[in-house]
Amino acid sequence: MSAKEYLWDKRGQPDDETRELEALLGQARFGGMKLPEAKKRRWPLVLAGLAAAAVVVFFAVPREGFVRVDGVKLYASQWLETGAGERATVQLGQSIGHVEVQEGSRLRVVRVDDEQQRLELERGSVHAVVLAPPRLFVIDTPSATAVDLGCEYQLTVDAQGASRLQVLSGLVELEGQARHVTVLAGMWSTTEQGQAPSVPLDVRASPAFVSAVERLEVDASVLPLLLRQAERPDAPTLWHLLSRTEGETRASIAARLLELVPAPVDLARLDARALDEWWVACVAAR
Repeated sequence: MSAKEYLWDKRGQPDDETRELEALLGQARFGGMKLPEAKKRRWPLVLAGLAAAAVVVFFAVPREGFVRVDGVKLYASQWLETGAGERATVQLGQSIGHVEVQEGSRLRVVRVDDEQQRLELERGSVHAVVLAPPRLFVIDTPSATAVDLGCEYQLTVDAQGASRLQVLSGLVELEGQARHVTVLAGMWSTTEQGQAPSVPLDVRASPAFVSAVERLEVDASVLPLLLRQAERPDAPTLWHLLSRTEGETRASIAARLLELVPAPVDLARLDARALDEWWVACVAAR
């Protein structure tokens, strides 16, 4: 069997020259190609990371509404503070009005949506001008809550948390300590922390009448002075006093109120309906 047959199909024995050639070529023998391992695809991890980032951003962005303060958005739970000589204007949503925040004030957005726009005045003073449906706009203070019934008013909170509300037009309901008063245009009411709002007083009321009303709860002897000083613009004040007095004091106040504002009311039947009718008459009398 020849060397050619060996080279062709490895049959037989190679000659010496063929053996020598195999030995030389064997040093360069190809040992096979080792393909690199395919890299694991990272797309699922990347997509998962992007999804997680999107969730963080989604929850990080406030989902509540906002008001604009001099063109800048102020979201719920964010505070606005004005220093000495600084003022700011809060533009309420839906073009329902605005609130002028005066210097030295601290104000927070509580809620802004279609049902209610609510602010909190911790200290300082605001001037609100609101043309909105009743009870849509509300301002909380440390001592009371002012519920707008379509109006313009000035609200101030001092360092002790006491508040003073003066209504310039329309009317505001002031709530605190499970009581409420309705403050008409040209009237004011104050509230100390832990106490109910005071009965509203007309800005035209005499100093003697104001002093007597403020003292009546602790000093019944001022009642005659109070009744003598009361005039027609003071009728809403007397009406509010009816719910805070009893016995002879209440009867005397009711009698004086009937003199100022005649109404079909039976003094022995001062029920809710009768009081509501009388209130309307008192408002009209001013």
